[in-house]
Amino acid sequence: ELTSRSFGYFHVRYSYENPHVTIITASFQAKGNISMLQSVVVWKNGNSVDSTRIPTKMEDLIEGPRTRQGG
Repeated sequence: ELTSRSFGYFHVRYSYENPHVTIITASFQAKGNISMLQSVVVWKNGNSVDSTRIPTKMEDLIEGPRTRQGG
């Protein structure tokens, strides 16, 4: 709960002070000694504009769409 509150404060304040910045958040779940990525959310102007729990789409949201070349 403290983590959620800290994130909420940071997110609201940072979004307010930097309205044109894109924020990418990620949630993780511990599996033994490994943290597994569970979801990714993209925020712009304080609003969620995209999210996913699909691993391949998570990469696209974080790094941007990959250029696919036909061959």
